[in-house]
Amino acid sequence: MSVETLRKNSKSFYFASRFLGRAALTKVASLYSICRELDDLADLSSDLERSRLNLERIEKALRFKSSNSQKYINIDLEGLGINMEHLANLVRGLVLDTETVDIATEDELLTYCYFVAGTVGLMFCDLFEIKDDQARAHAIDLGIAMQLTNIARDVVEDAKLGRKYIPTEYMMGVSSKTLITPVPSEVKKIKDAVSKLLTLADIYYMSGFRGLAFLPLRIRFVVFVAGRVYRRIGRKLESRQFDIWQGRCFVSLLEKILDCSLGLFNFIFIKDNHFYSGTHAQTLHTSFCTLPGADNQRK
Repeated sequence: MSVETLRKNSKSFYFASRFLGRAALTKVASLYSICRELDDLADLSSDLERSRLNLERIEKALRFKSSNSQKYINIDLEGLGINMEHLANLVRGLVLDTETVDIATEDELLTYCYFVAGTVGLMFCDLFEIKDDQARAHAIDLGIAMQLTNIARDVVEDAKLGRKYIPTEYMMGVSSKTLITPVPSEVKKIKDAVSKLLTLADIYYMSGFRGLAFLPLRIRFVVFVAGRVYRRIGRKLESRQFDIWQGRCFVSLLEKILDCSLGLFNFIFIKDNHFYSGTHAQTLHTSFCTLPGADNQRK
């Protein structure tokens, strides 16, 4: 059932994950199902107040390692080896989505992305017992990059829910309502903000990919493919000149296959994919430097 949930709800990652063996795919699908179920509490409920209370109870239960979380959601963590603190922090981020979202600064945006996506990178490391601090810092960055891409893709859909994730400092005077049907004088301002968001995403993608060398070969390739597919969404937005009102941008199956084929050469022959050198850029974590797994948390 977990694999089916992954197939239905995350076609890009499911495409990449098919290169995994059965055991690894089951673990990844189980983690995805947990995250999906929690995310649906924030996104699909008609009673956001009740959802917020449930998520807060789940967060508290996870932090105190209580079985009470089972009262509110079907969470089965058996055998996954996930750090409960990371899952609790994911829930903390999802609580924000049950409220009016109006992000003001880039620092605030990156902190939000840490909670809802950087934590997933950390839990992915937990699944495969990747303990190196550098590896985990890069995993946070890849999660953040993917979340920034999602935000750029879903600007209009999020605005219809009263959520504005693009920082106000990127586009002063633009509200979530304005994002849906902007006046002509604001269109360029919004497009420039989306462009800036994707430029920021590229910085985190580059750092995320630098951590590939820490992963076992097969998992390394899957993460490489998934990251490339997500990044292509941003490239497609760029090709339509950041016109977010044309409809939701997605990567077709044929495009995924072509990208995977073209990327195979890069995966094999780029040395950085297989041998790590240098250190993680600590400045990428300045916005959330006190949170678990952040670069300056390393000993």
